[in-house]
Parts: sequence; C-alpha cells; structure tokens
Amino acid sequence: MTRINIEKIAKLANLDLTEEEKHTFQTQFDAILDHVEVLSKAPVDPSAQEEIHTGSRLRDDQAIPSPVTPESFSPYLENHHFKVPRVIE
Repeated sequence: MTRINIEKIAKLANLDLTEEEKHTFQTQFDAILDHVEVLSKAPVDPSAQEEIHTGSRLRDDQAIPSPVTPESFSPYLENHHFKVPRVIE
C-alpha cells in the first residue's frame, strides 16, 4: 500500500495523521494485504463448498424456549412492554 493510499484513507476517515502514524499504518496494511494474498492462494476443496451450499452439513432450525424472560431482567416492563424514560422533549 502506498503512502498516497494511506493519505486518502485518512482523509476519508477525517483523520490527521502524523508521518510516524502514516508509516505505522502503511506497515500494518501491508502485513494485512500479505496475509490476504496467502489466504487467497490456499487450496479449496470444491466438494466442501458444495456441501455448504446444498445444506447437507447444516442442521434444521429448531425453536427452543428460552429460560430467560423479560420479567426476570428488566425493571422497566409494564403490560408486557418495555417502558423507558422519555428522551425527547
């Protein structure tokens, strides 16, 4: 990543970076991009991807009742609704 890219990102994020911070971010971004490049070259088993997309490895959704109820943790419950202090005048 070039210094120009770092300055563009900093400008978009509305950050005033010192030269030292620009150098630090450039080093960090370069390390991240190096890791992404290594990961992109990793072999992928196509059959594993197919199993994920066909759903053969996914379980069916099941509704399970929760042991936690709103009444057990909120003092602001009134008639099954949460009552909170008014914030807009």
